[in-house]
Amino acid sequence: MNVTRLRLANFKRFTDLTIDLTSCAGAPKLVLLIGANGSGKSSVFDAFEYLSAQHKGQADAD
Repeated sequence: MNVTRLRLANFKRFTDLTIDLTSCAGAPKLVLLIGANGSGKSSVFDAFEYLSAQHKGQADAD
């Protein structure tokens, strides 16, 4: 799966967040999320994990 943009709406602590990876030079092979404790870094990875499971047909919504 090649992700160029992630938009989270009402997902965990995010009411509206868009991460656009197309603004990076070329196609990034490594993306770092840096932030303070409690800023939602793990929630962003949870969203990617959820999308990956849906892509494989294994989604489990809570």
